[in-house]
Formats: sequence, structure tokens, C-alpha cells
Amino acid sequence: MTRHANWRAGRTVPVSVRTYRDDDLEAIAELRKAAAAFDQTTDRIVIVEPPADPACTTTKPHRDTYVVVDKAGRIFGLAQLQVMTGPQRGFIWAFPVVHPERRGTIAERLLLERLWDRACELGRQARSKQAYFYVHCASHQIERITLYESLGLQALRDRPHMIYEPLASLPIPAIPPAIEVRTYAKGRDDTAALRTLNEAFAEEWAPPWARSR
Repeated sequence: MTRHANWRAGRTVPVSVRTYRDDDLEAIAELRKAAAAFDQTTDRIVIVEPPADPACTTTKPHRDTYVVVDKAGRIFGLAQLQVMTGPQRGFIWAFPVVHPERRGTIAERLLLERLWDRACELGRQARSKQAYFYVHCASHQIERITLYESLGLQALRDRPHMIYEPLASLPIPAIPPAIEVRTYAKGRDDTAALRTLNEAFAEEWAPPWARSR
């Protein structure tokens, strides 16, 4: 999948989307640094885009992780599809990481189109009655939001940002006496946890920036 994107000074730069290779790791690390340096709050706290979590997916990195590259092979976009399916609902999602200078451009559009095509394949394989495809971006990334909407995605809810901050500056949380905080006990807490999730998302089980098939 290759198209030409308008780049600075009127130049035309060919871009393409391909699957991940093992020798991409160093370039991906630099991409994440560039994205983190750009995505900062007014307090200069970096909004961290969550990395792909292989433990949450049944897909293979070399097949379902995609990078956007230019003619010289430079990587400026990355996304890995994650999958969670069941007989009733299937969820296929990604956290695209795109270089700030390429967000909202044809380069990111190509990445999202490839993700959507692959998500449709995975959705059919899962045989869920309803399958959702969703991607994440920060609320301040207006150019990305505009692009997502142009592709038929709908913003359904916001989620809190996860940020890194020195632990020494964090106050000790004040927990009401009637509330106990402990680790999850598998087997004992399963029913209560499922009931809580169903109540919390009873109105709409589709995630942010979702598109269903």
C-alpha cells in the first residue's frame, strides 16, 4: 500500500505501510521519544501512549504490527492490533503512535486503513455477533480526531491519561475507612468484578473512537 503525501516545501514523499520486522526496534524507540517529547501537558508532564501489550493479544507481532515508512525506510508510524473476542462481542483495538509532523496526514490515514482492513479479517475469523474496531488518541490531538472522524470513527468516551511522575511528589492517597484496597483474588472476586463491569458499561459497551462492522 503506497501513496504520495505532500511534505514540506512542496516536496512529494512516497510513504508505505508494511509489517513489523525485528530490526525496527531502534527506530520505533526513537519514534516513541519524538511523540512523547511533543505530547506534554502545561506542567510539562508527558502523556504516555500505551505500548502494545503482547499478553493481551492472540495475534502475531510480525503479522499484525504495522509501521509507516518513507522511501528512505524511516519509520514515523506504528500500530499493533490487539484482539479480545467472544461469541457475543469482539473488540479489536490499537494505540497508533505517529510522529507529530505526520499526524492527520495521508501517512496516518494509510496506517488506519491497513488496520481497518486487517481488523475486518480478524472480526470475521472471530465469528462474534458484533465486532468493534477502535483506536486511541489524546483529546488535544485535533488533527488526528479530524482524521478519525473522516474514516467513520465516532468518539464515544474519554479515558483518563496515564502519566509518569516522580513517586516522591505523590501524596499518600486518602482512602475512606469503609473501603479496602487489596489484590484481586482469582475465583473469589470473579463474579463481583463481572457484575461491576456490566453495571459500569451498561449504557454503551463500545469503546472510544469505535467503528463496528
